[in-house]
Amino acid sequence: MLPQKFKTFSPAFDKILGGGLPRSAVALFKFSPDTPSLHHATSVLFDGLRKGECGVYITFDHSPQFIRHTLEGHGFDPTEFEESHSFFIVNGFRWGEKQETYFIRDPSSYGELLNVFALIRNNASVGLDNNCRCIVDSTISLFYGYGSAKMISFELLIREVSVQTGMATILLSPFAIGKQINDILGSNSDVIVEFRSFEDVDRLVYKLRVKKILGQEPSPWIRFSLIGNEIVFEGQ
Repeated sequence: MLPQKFKTFSPAFDKILGGGLPRSAVALFKFSPDTPSLHHATSVLFDGLRKGECGVYITFDHSPQFIRHTLEGHGFDPTEFEESHSFFIVNGFRWGEKQETYFIRDPSSYGELLNVFALIRNNASVGLDNNCRCIVDSTISLFYGYGSAKMISFELLIREVSVQTGMATILLSPFAIGKQINDILGSNSDVIVEFRSFEDVDRLVYKLRVKKILGQEPSPWIRFSLIGNEIVFEGQ
């Protein structure tokens, strides 16, 4: 029996996914530079928040404050959701200050990851089970900060937590991290969405495809544009 799927922010993206993203699953977003993969992922997450779900953002790239500014730059204000205890930023940035309430010292520690999510569960104003969306940003900092073994361990751990809690997790990974590493991450992910960019006359155009998803064939490449803060799919 396939996991339940949920609608994202975009009917066109849901159509490409065959009805939406599955819960209790890990979706790997692989991207090349200059593609709005982060914007796409945060659109999925904040769509859940607006529907009354819980959201978690795990960052290995920057401090939580930097992430807040980045999200605001994409048109999403996390403050109101943090104040209502429905959105949580987990700090895993190795070289940053670890004074926040939610942080990960060792990404390969199963006990520590469970403790973080137990703390989130205790503080959340809405439940985590079957109505939580999570972003992990990103594997390249995990790789260079902790090494491939801890990076892969974390991906397996977050997958297990996702299955246990019914959480849908989006894992961000640049193509530049290397084919072998991405192949390992992909083999342990339920969904793979690839993002590319290219020049078309005088504008930058993006395309994506769903390379892997439970119960269906891969999709063709689909072109889309970023107009303001809106993602518009062509021909959908």
